[in-house]
Parts: sequence; C-alpha cells; structure tokens
Amino acid sequence: MRRAWRLLKVVMLLVVGGVAGIGVDRMAIQLSASPSVAQPIAFNHAVHVKQEEIECAECHRTARTEVHAGFPGVKDCYDCHKEPEGKNPEEPKVREYAKKGVQIPWVKVNRNEGHVFFSHRAHVAIAKMECEECHGKIEDLTEPVSRPVAALHSMGACMDCHP
Repeated sequence: MRRAWRLLKVVMLLVVGGVAGIGVDRMAIQLSASPSVAQPIAFNHAVHVKQEEIECAECHRTARTEVHAGFPGVKDCYDCHKEPEGKNPEEPKVREYAKKGVQIPWVKVNRNEGHVFFSHRAHVAIAKMECEECHGKIEDLTEPVSRPVAALHSMGACMDCHP
C-alpha cells in the first residue's frame, strides 16, 4: 500500500510538472502574438553592432554585473551622436533627450512571469554565455525590439541548459 501511494505521488508530480511546462510554453507562443509597442527611437542594432562594432555590454552595461541587462543611458547614446551627421532622422531625438536631461524612455517588452528568476550576471559573467545564445542574431535587427521574444520565455529554452 505504501509503495502504491509513493507511485501515485510520483505520477501526480510528473503530471503537474508537465502541465506547468506546457502552460509556460503556451505563454511563449502567446507572447509572440503580442501587439508591438512603439519605441521612442527607431534603433537599428545592425548599424551599431555590424558597422560600428559595438559590443552588447557597451550599451547594456549591467548585463555582466546585475540581474537586468538594462538599457543604455542617454549619455551613452549622446557620446556618439552629439554632433549632427545628417544621416539618420533619429539622431536629433537623442540630442533632444540629452538636452532635456532625461533618459530615453525605452519600453521593456521582455518580462518573465513572477515565479521565474533570471539573472543576466549569472549567465553572462559567471556561465560565460554569449548574448546570442538566448537573444539570437540581434546584430541583424534593423528595427527596435517592439514585442516579446517568445524564445526567451519558453520553458524548453531554459530546460536546454537546466534539465
């Protein structure tokens, strides 16, 4: 009788765990269908990463030291875009935010569920993972990230490394 009870507990745990996993992956699919948000600047990762050879952590400075990678501060953008170059209509926006002394109001689109803890520092600095292992080829993006990336919210993606 005791053995049957243990077996029942194991089966129940597997069923509940499986349902939870399916729910999280279903959430990832729903996220990919989320409406896009308007970012304040039409930021082009391809130009900055490929042409200017800027590393992710140069703009997302806290990726190695904190839980959140963070957004670049207006000073980070202004350091390169303080002089008008006339090439990109988005550059004056950077100067305007800097002149006002306010941060660029980027909209965070990737959020984990409350029960999920993720630390960029643990993955980037400690595990020595490259950003593209989770974020994919960001250097190919010509428009700003405007909707959640489903792959970042998939139980399967986490389970690839954390079985």
